[in-house]
Amino acid sequence: MAGMYNNVEKSHVTLMDVKHVNPWVSHIKDFASKHGMTYRDAMRSEECKASYKSRGTPVPESKPEPPQLIQPVAVKKTRVKRRHVLVPTSPDL
Repeated sequence: MAGMYNNVEKSHVTLMDVKHVNPWVSHIKDFASKHGMTYRDAMRSEECKASYKSRGTPVPESKPEPPQLIQPVAVKKTRVKRRHVLVPTSPDL
């Protein structure tokens, strides 16, 4: 039984082996090959940019406004009036 698995190749695929491709880069390469231009020219092409934006999720044209910060309320400091109290002193002290 032990020799039965000797001829089988073991393939282990890890996350390091899988190469992730940027969708924008792959779009530029496809666009350049379809239109007979270089990668550099395709990357600068307004037509390439427009076709990428139209094919997927729309990209917002402007950044959303940051949330409004709460303005601090001016607090008027009140002054405590201190009254002077005259304490009678006795001559015996």
